[in-house]
Amino acid sequence: AVAVNPKDERYANMIGKRVRVALAGHDVPIIADEYADPAFGTGAVKITPAHDANDYEVGVRHSLAMPNTINPDGTMNDLAGPLAGLDRFVARKRAVAMLDEMGQIVKAEDYTHAIGISERGGEPVEPYLSDQWFVRMAPLAAPALEAVQAGHVTFHPEHWLKTYEHWMTNIRDWAISRQLWWGHRIPVYYLEDGRFTAARSETEARTKLGVGNDVALRQDEDVLDTWFSSWLWPFSLHGWGTDAKNDRELQYFYPTNLLITGPDIIFFWVARMIMAGIEFMRGEPKADGSPREALEDLVPFRDVYFTSIIRDAIGRKLSKSLDNSPDPLEVINMYGADALRFTMVYLAPTGSDVRFSMESVELGRNFANKLWNAGRFLLLTRDEVAGIEATAYPDSITALNPATDSDRWILSRFHAVLGEVERSLSTYSINEYSKLLYDFVWRDFCDWYVELLKTEVAMSATPEIAARMTRFVIGLFDQVLRMLHPIMPFVSEEIWQNLEARTKGDSISVLSFPVGNSELINGAIERSYGLMQNTIEAIRRMRSEANVPPSKTVTVSIRAESPDREILESLRELMSRLARIELTIGAGVAKPALSATEVVHGNEIHVNLEGLVDLDKERQKTEKEIARLEGQVKATEAKLSNEKFVANAPDDVVEKEREKLATFKETIEKLRETLRQYA
Repeated sequence: AVAVNPKDERYANMIGKRVRVALAGHDVPIIADEYADPAFGTGAVKITPAHDANDYEVGVRHSLAMPNTINPDGTMNDLAGPLAGLDRFVARKRAVAMLDEMGQIVKAEDYTHAIGISERGGEPVEPYLSDQWFVRMAPLAAPALEAVQAGHVTFHPEHWLKTYEHWMTNIRDWAISRQLWWGHRIPVYYLEDGRFTAARSETEARTKLGVGNDVALRQDEDVLDTWFSSWLWPFSLHGWGTDAKNDRELQYFYPTNLLITGPDIIFFWVARMIMAGIEFMRGEPKADGSPREALEDLVPFRDVYFTSIIRDAIGRKLSKSLDNSPDPLEVINMYGADALRFTMVYLAPTGSDVRFSMESVELGRNFANKLWNAGRFLLLTRDEVAGIEATAYPDSITALNPATDSDRWILSRFHAVLGEVERSLSTYSINEYSKLLYDFVWRDFCDWYVELLKTEVAMSATPEIAARMTRFVIGLFDQVLRMLHPIMPFVSEEIWQNLEARTKGDSISVLSFPVGNSELINGAIERSYGLMQNTIEAIRRMRSEANVPPSKTVTVSIRAESPDREILESLRELMSRLARIELTIGAGVAKPALSATEVVHGNEIHVNLEGLVDLDKERQKTEKEIARLEGQVKATEAKLSNEKFVANAPDDVVEKEREKLATFKETIEKLRETLRQYA
């Protein structure tokens, strides 16, 4: 047919008439259909229902004939007339040449359109009407949609529910037959007279059809869609319907708790497994022997965790066909399995895609190294401190006995973080779990507590106190390793094996995960140590900006009121050793003439720079850096004021330029403040 839009006045008087197909010589009707776009081309469009999905829908609406003009091998069949036997690509070129020879081509224009390409073969996909086996899906989709909306299955993250609902409310029948050389053969058997039946075997088929072995019987040559096998997985893996043992297995394990999968197969697999479970498990016995009837007993799983999709640096999905996927074994050889695993989880916000690069795995490798070095230090400390036996460490979280305020601080931080870890794991926020571990281990435990431990062991009055501190930290580290084990199993296992003497078969993997205790969270001590940390960080920052070598001891004065003054006074010795400073604390301390100053928690911190810096040299260097950055600001502002750049550049590129500009301006302001201090 030829379709025109019913609102197109140009063709209103032609609707219902017939037009001759120039090459084929037969007539086709002119029909009115909204599919025809009056603003595109001539406004009239040729309809070939057997070779275009949209045309097929038009054909169904108008009850058009649907002749197939292409053979399975891509050549034209006899219905193609003078083009019969030609390859489809050759036939198209020949058709244009024939129309040109006939004087039927009025005008030729370039036209950009989308063509489906075979992912494996790289050939253009030719729409082709053929007989296939279908499953009617609407009756299966309705209860599966109800089950998820009623909360019998929960999606993590929750926003994938909208995708699921869209698929299920717009579901179409499922073509389950495939023309492939491998797969499960469709269990349908045909007689030469056209009769057929579905059966488990040829013998059963003959019985159903009432024929003997002397009658020819042919099994369908097509195979089932791979997802047709996969949607049976939750119960077929337990030997569904095969014997009593497997039935008991099914009763016990169905439904399972959690399915972990990718969001790209939410319809292909997840939705279909839910539909199959509701359809095929109805009436099957539960663990108590009663039949399954309620939706909550029919669904195959309680929770679905959708992982992120890993993409390359420019956003393409990693695939073999694009050759943009690194070999995981090579990455593991370079960085380690735990480093790769941790990086993938850390970089993957729940339900969002990840842009992967080899360099990104350095994050996991550096974290593994940090953990490993902390373990080595603790073992060295154990060997150096007298009075500690190899089996003298607390092996449970309740047995930890802090010896100092620093011990009580890190124990409080551990339980606070553990509470957040428990919450994140219970909600399948695995990315958040990894970040909590990273921040606690890197900052709280390694950067602060281990340094505090070094200082306090050196300060300890007796060997007994040092031994008690060491026993506590190794016991706590044991619990930290347990908390890390699910995401870094190899490194945590290796370190744990060396914390004390083990017997064959001992493994961290069979130990209980730590359980948080909110009563051990000490808000007062966390505030005190937080004040100390922020104060030391400010001192180190001012030293660095003034280019004072870390090895030099500097004089620091802090003007503070109660209660901060008393807190800082109680931590004076620790602060002096950690920051390499001579410290004065008081309500009325004076600011030195030449000093760097910061305000932290309302307290003025002055680092005396007298005799430590060459003022003229530092002033000139700072002024030179300000001038350089002002040039960068000018260039970046010019780029951002260019309308063509802002309009045509990718959004992320424009945003990076804006971030650079903000950073330049912020740095200039800090350098100007430094200049004022040098005045």
